[in-house]
Amino acid sequence: MPNKVKISSLVLTHNSEATLEECLESLQWVDEIVLIDDISTDKTQEIATKYNARVWIRKLDDFSSQRNFGLEKCTNEWALVLDSDERISVELKKEIEFILSRPCIESGFQIPRKNLFMRTWIRSIYPDYCLRLFRRAEGRYQGAVHESLDINGVIGKLKNPILHVSYRNIEEILQKTNHYTTLSAQELYNKGKKASFLDIILRPIHTFVKIYFIKRGFLDGIPGLILHILSGYYTFIKYTKLYFLVKKNK
Repeated sequence: MPNKVKISSLVLTHNSEATLEECLESLQWVDEIVLIDDISTDKTQEIATKYNARVWIRKLDDFSSQRNFGLEKCTNEWALVLDSDERISVELKKEIEFILSRPCIESGFQIPRKNLFMRTWIRSIYPDYCLRLFRRAEGRYQGAVHESLDINGVIGKLKNPILHVSYRNIEEILQKTNHYTTLSAQELYNKGKKASFLDIILRPIHTFVKIYFIKRGFLDGIPGLILHILSGYYTFIKYTKLYFLVKKNK
């Protein structure tokens, strides 16, 4: 008979009331939901309690530390990590349950992610594999902003995707761009990086050309065009902030 393996799901939040309910609704099948909240001032914590999540309040210093703190609060062998704007589909749920119901040599699984921008599936960045399901004792995060997960062991791949409702409007993407570019510039500065004229001019162009033309982002229509231009804009702002950060601290 297949064995039932218990799963803890880890979710990070900060003023996530607009997206959190659907996220937690999609996780009601797991054995435990651990939510680490960055001092939200909206109804995030209230929603988490409604869905029986175990909540810890912790001010965000960097994303790796926040996730590692959350992993320590989880109690089950396997961890399933989601952002508050992501959802687990019924098909993915069934696939995870099937995979973990039988002996497996893998220590973790990459899961494809279906990114939706303004209700449009952005096919040019699919499958966008993310390592989100893993044996908790064998994984730890590194990196301040775009954190990576180090796993000791074999990594497998699942077929069904996580649904990622990335941005609902332009205001949201501009707000997050401002926040994350500040963190990214600081991370580069801490590593001793500098921003040259060519970084500020050419890197944004390279970002856009790579996604829009080489990865055929032009097939994503107007929503794809907007998103990919904003991706170049993100790169421009990041290196501009790095330039001024270096200049300020000379």
